[in-house]
Amino acid sequence: MDASEKIAAACSFLILNHPFFAAIVLRLALRPGRGCRTGYTDGVEIVYNPDWIDTLTLDETEAFLAHDAMHFALRHHLRRGDRERNLWNLAGDCVINLILKSQKFQLPRDMWIDPACRNKDTEEVYELLKKQRQYRRLEGLSGDPGGCGAVRDHPGPETARAERNWKLAMDRALQTARAAGNVPAGLESVFSELSTGSVNWREVLSVFLSETLGPDYTWKAPNPRYMAAGVYLPSHLREQGGRIAVFIDTSGSVGPGELRLFLEEICGIASAYQVEVTVVYADCEVAGVERFYPGEVPAELRPKGGGGTDYRPAFAWAEREGLDPNCAVYLTDGACDDFPKREPGYPVLWAVTWLGFNFKAPWGEVMRLKW
Repeated sequence: MDASEKIAAACSFLILNHPFFAAIVLRLALRPGRGCRTGYTDGVEIVYNPDWIDTLTLDETEAFLAHDAMHFALRHHLRRGDRERNLWNLAGDCVINLILKSQKFQLPRDMWIDPACRNKDTEEVYELLKKQRQYRRLEGLSGDPGGCGAVRDHPGPETARAERNWKLAMDRALQTARAAGNVPAGLESVFSELSTGSVNWREVLSVFLSETLGPDYTWKAPNPRYMAAGVYLPSHLREQGGRIAVFIDTSGSVGPGELRLFLEEICGIASAYQVEVTVVYADCEVAGVERFYPGEVPAELRPKGGGGTDYRPAFAWAEREGLDPNCAVYLTDGACDDFPKREPGYPVLWAVTWLGFNFKAPWGEVMRLKW
């Protein structure tokens, strides 16, 4: 198989065997490029040299993708500061390769493994390497001194947004791994402090909708290029249009002013993507539906309901009506544990008011609202 097919097959194996790493890789754009000796990530994409991929086995290619996923996971693209670029790269490689070895990945040949770096963070390893004369030759060099996939600084000036994207990506990767019962040993504690609760809700909402409405992957139409080889991968979407579903829990915990503010924010983002917003009011049953088209502002809302809360009717209504949205946002006080038995085929963001401090969802992302 050629390099692109090998990358696709390696992604497929990651999805099946290492969901944590797969969730990160699938959030980054994957493309070939010969401007690097091996491959690299900058937190936006993973670029690989096809000639180098041709020298790797399928298992080693899988390890390369996991390696660059870990550069992202450990924020190596955001935390270098004024440290020497190649030495920072090698320090990160030392930390990552010990993690991947513990996860039974087949690392590419001659990759750097140093047991002295075990249980040290990248900054500690950097200082350790800096004191060792044999690594001084790396200063000023370009490329990938570790030889297994480099990291470059995030390319954009908006580092605050990059930090938020990283935090949301890690939340989703951990949720995916937990759902599969396959969180890499030792990494749960490393990322346990992650929570979208401390992030401004508008920013979380904007990132979520931008990711689900912009370039994304879908499992509804498997990528036909690799089906003949028996490799089941998602197709990449780059299309405008579509629909956002907004499910509103009308059990009485959200006032009209707060609801209008919330929907105005969603409609403003939706207009940029020319998508329709379908609002479904539901308590223990669907009580009303409103639709807003691109450019429309919800001046007067007509929420209906007021009974007990049940999350199943809204999702059932969407399936019955063939709504098939790009994504859904469920605004709720979190005082319910009646979820659908199976996760819908689209991303879901739970927007939970302050009353739902104990709210836990079996799937989807959770955003805490502070008005």
